[in-house]
Amino acid sequence: ISMSRTAIAWLDTDTLLYNTGEWALAAVHQDGGTVRRVAQMDSLGRTVATIAALPGGVGALIGTCTGGCTQSEVRSLDLTSGAVNVLSSEAINAWYAPTGDVVLVRRDGGVFTAPFDMKTLKLRISPVPVFQGVRTAASRADLAWSPSGVVIYALGSAEAASMAEAVWVARNGNITPIESGWSFMKSGNYGLSL
Repeated sequence: ISMSRTAIAWLDTDTLLYNTGEWALAAVHQDGGTVRRVAQMDSLGRTVATIAALPGGVGALIGTCTGGCTQSEVRSLDLTSGAVNVLSSEAINAWYAPTGDVVLVRRDGGVFTAPFDMKTLKLRISPVPVFQGVRTAASRADLAWSPSGVVIYALGSAEAASMAEAVWVARNGNITPIESGWSFMKSGNYGLSL
């Protein structure tokens, strides 16, 4: 598994579900073995950017996006039938909570939740807002959800793959641009050590 831009989820069935270099979904047992293709997203015009496991290894919540991740959706995927359901056309990430709800984060940093039907792998009602202010980028939200219900997130705004500037930060907090002409696409790597 190449870890460059890889989304991965460890299912309850001791299976790793991950996106491939071709942006398809593949699965392999945690001890290795034959890799099997689970879904090909490019036939839907989207790529797989994020994956979260559903209980019992029955499926996954997948964040998909168009090229450059200018548009995103969260979908559920039934690993037995291959059926895919669009859960939100505005979200970039989703997690299954121990309460039986799905927690969704939109590109603008808003967090929403809705009861989830594990039989149909669909939301029972439209998502309702919980809070806002989660830092997001083109294809991910800086939020993590634990099975015990603890959530940790980075405060911020929607960055949507905007440009970043290299700066020196002194111990006293003073910020000085390194070179005014340098800029970088934000990639999730936020630090540089010299």
